[in-house]
Amino acid sequence: MSEEAVKMSSWKSFLSKFQRVFVQGLEATGELALSAFGFFMFLLAYPVFLVLSPLILSVDAFYSRRFVSSLHPLVRQLGDSEPEKRRLAFEQLMAMGKEAIPLFISVINPMGCRNWDAFSAQLLAIKGLAQLKAKEAFEHLIEILVDWDFNSPEIRAMAAWALGEIGDERAVPHLIEALDDEETVAPEPNDLTFFRSNSIDIFSDAPKPIKHYAAEALKKLGLSELVNALWSVLEEKDDEAIRKLKQFESYRDAIVEVLLSALDNRSLNLSLQAIWALRELKAVEAIPQLERKARSMFTPKIVKEAYREALKDLKFWA
Repeated sequence: MSEEAVKMSSWKSFLSKFQRVFVQGLEATGELALSAFGFFMFLLAYPVFLVLSPLILSVDAFYSRRFVSSLHPLVRQLGDSEPEKRRLAFEQLMAMGKEAIPLFISVINPMGCRNWDAFSAQLLAIKGLAQLKAKEAFEHLIEILVDWDFNSPEIRAMAAWALGEIGDERAVPHLIEALDDEETVAPEPNDLTFFRSNSIDIFSDAPKPIKHYAAEALKKLGLSELVNALWSVLEEKDDEAIRKLKQFESYRDAIVEVLLSALDNRSLNLSLQAIWALRELKAVEAIPQLERKARSMFTPKIVKEAYREALKDLKFWA
C-alpha cells in the first residue's frame, strides 16, 4: 500500500470514529431533551451539528478524491463504471498471487468518490483476499464485520464469508458473536446481477440475516456442532445442547455474549430461553447484566421472575 493510501485510510478511520462519537453524543443529548436542562443542551448542540456537518462532508470529499488517485492503477480499476474493466483488473491482480494481497487490502475499506464505484471495488477486494487465503486481512475483515454503522449488510456478509474461506481460527469468537446479528441481507436485482457476473454466489434472492453467513463461516471452520447447539438452546430447553456448548470452553465468552444479546430480543420466548441457557452454563459473569434487566421497569413480569430464579442460582455458584 502506498504511503498516500495509508494516509487516506487513516483519515477515513478517524473520520468514521469522529462521526460516530458526534452522532451518538447528539442522540444522547436529544434523549435528555425531556428535561429542561436537556432541552437547553439540545439547543446548543444542534447548531454545532449544522455547522460541522458541511465541513466534515467537504473534508471527506477532498480526502476521498486523494484516496482514489493514490491507489494502484489496477486497484483503482476495480471501481470502474464498466464491468469488463473491473473483471480484467481483478483477473490481473489475481494473476499476481500473494503480491496482490497488500493491493487488495488497500481498498478493502475504501472511501467513496464521484465516478468511482467503491462498493464494487470493496466486494472484489474481499473476494480476492478470500481466494488468496490472505490471513494478513484478518483485522480488516473483522473491522468490517462488526462495523454496521459504515458498512452495508452485503459487505458485512461478504466479510463473514471471507473469514470462513481464509480459515483463520482467530475469527471464531467474532463470528460466534455475529450469530445474533439479525440485520437482513436483501440485495436489489441489479446488485444480484453484479454479484453473479463476478462469480460472487453467496447471495440469493431470498433475504437472509448476517447471522446466516456467520454460521456458514463457522461451519467451514469445523464448528457446526457449536452453531447447532447454540441455536438449539435458544429454541428449547435442550440439555444435550448445553452439554455440547460446555465442551467449547475456549469460546465461552463469545457464547455468553450471544446469549446476553438475545435478552434484548422482542421475542419473550427467546429471552426466557437465553436466561435458562445462561443459568445452565453457570454464567456467573452475566450476573451484573441480569440484575439490571431484573430491575428494569420495561421487563415483563414473567421474565423478571425468570431473572430472579436464575440469579439465585448464579449468585450461589459465584
